[in-house]
Parts: sequence; structure tokens; C-alpha cells
Amino acid sequence: LVAYPGGKKGGYAIPQGVKKVGERAFSRCSALKEIKVSDGNPNFRSIDGVLFTGDGRTLIACPCDMKRKYAVPRGVTRISSYAFEGCSFIESITLPEGITEIGDGAFARCSSLESITPPKGITEIGDRAFAYCSSLESITLPKGITKIAYRAFWACALLKSITLPEGMTKIADEAFAMCSSLESISLPEGIVKIGERAFAMCWSLKSISFPEGIAKIGDGAFWLCSSLKSVALPEGIAEISDNAFPETTKIIRRRK
Repeated sequence: LVAYPGGKKGGYAIPQGVKKVGERAFSRCSALKEIKVSDGNPNFRSIDGVLFTGDGRTLIACPCDMKRKYAVPRGVTRISSYAFEGCSFIESITLPEGITEIGDGAFARCSSLESITPPKGITEIGDRAFAYCSSLESITLPKGITKIAYRAFWACALLKSITLPEGMTKIADEAFAMCSSLESISLPEGIVKIGERAFAMCWSLKSISFPEGIAKIGDGAFWLCSSLKSVALPEGIAEISDNAFPETTKIIRRRK
């Protein structure tokens, strides 16, 4: 199933012969209230109108007209790409222990989402996973995550604080760009690279703490961070790219 016709209302039943539902098949179907499974189809399950693989281990898609709070059932190990994209009614989601992966864009454009806590054991959060979650104020990431992916928190306008775990090594391009309420962030030991425009247009960012061992700060990493008056950088940084910091930011070289 490649795409769902958005004009239909109410519920939609997956035909019996369908074996795979593609990414974004139900994306932004604002009138869709329930995804059903035709009798006898072993490839899928439906719980509370939410679509899962037949063994129940992967959450595939959620109808856009979803209730405000949702708890993913135990046994699920993966949230597939774009599963909750555009579910604008959801305010909070509970993820069970055992989930190891959140796919690309899984919660993108969930504009009412205020809280979510990735469980222990998760190792991968995909590109744009929480992009445009404009009501998300804070998030704590568990140990085991080594990278913040491309545009993972792009334009999370109310995000004020984020806790990054030890063992993280990279913040990818534009990971926190346009997080206009983010005021401060402390980078844990182990981070070696900050990608291009990673914190660009974070206008409220006033302070950031860099650990020893960081090797590269990408082009435009803090572009237009007009509140960032000064930063203290450790010795040994191999590369600070062009326009990494605003011209008004004072660079202080920190000695051991």
C-alpha cells in the first residue's frame, strides 16, 4: 500500500492481499480515525485503530485523528518512519521498555506533543524524528544514543532544555536549528563533532559548554545565535569552520 486516499472519512481497512504499507501511506489524512485490518490478513494487527506488523513488534502508522494521550503497547521494539507524522492532537506518548529504534520523521509535525521520554535501550533516533514538534518543551535522551540525527529537533520552537547522554559522539547537521527557545546546552564528554548549522537560528541560546576532545565545529553551527555573547573553547580543536559563530560572539581559548 503506497498511499491512502485522503478524501475518505472514518476508518480504512487494509485489504487482505496487502503485505507491506509504505512510508507516509497515511500521512496527514486528517479525517482518518481508525486503521483496520481485513479478516485473515496475517501481516498486520490493529490495536485501538493503530496499525502494527503481524507480530506486533513494529508500529507502522497512527491515524491523524488520534486521542490526546497514547501508550504504545509492550512488545513493540520499533516505531517506523513517519508513523505519527502530522498527528496534531496527540499531547503525550508513552513508550515502553524494549523499543530500540525511532524511525525518520516518526513524530514530525506532532504540533501538540508536549512530552515524550525515549526508554532505556534505544539506540537510534532517525532524521527529522521530532521536527516541527512546536509544543515540545524538554526531552531527556537515554544512554546508548551516540548521535543526534539530521534535523532531529528542527523548529521545536518551545524546546527550552535537552539532556544529552554520555557516550554521544556527534550532533548532525541542523539537528537543533530553529529551536528558538533553547537557552543553554551542555555537551557531554565524548562529543567530537558538531555538524553544519546544528544550532543555527537558536536566537535565545546564551550559553553552551564544550567538552575536552571536541574536534570539529561545522560551518554555521551557531549561525544567527545572536544571544551567544561568548564561548570558551578547549585546546585541541582541529577545525572551526567558517561562520561557526556570529561575528559578535567572543571566542575564549580555554587551557587545561
